[in-house]
Amino acid sequence: MGKKIEANGEKWEVRLSREEPHHGVGLVIFRCTSNSSHGWRVVEIREGEFGSQERLEGLPDADLHELFDRSQPFDYTHDPEAHPDSIGEAGGR
Repeated sequence: MGKKIEANGEKWEVRLSREEPHHGVGLVIFRCTSNSSHGWRVVEIREGEFGSQERLEGLPDADLHELFDRSQPFDYTHDPEAHPDSIGEAGGR
């Protein structure tokens, strides 16, 4: 289980991914636990930047919120009112 934060009026679990999308790049994943209609959010980091899940969880909440603010939706929004080309927000990017 990852550390929990509140952001954008929702509760999110923060996890360090084991995936390496590109050489030298790691991922921090935010999974919304308070609203299942939200997709995951991800932010790229330098590989090994945090070293372990425990070290990530030890970051101050302000640092985790900064990562969240840099994150992008992992998939398209589930909002039926959203613009078809948007990734996460109604009315487009």
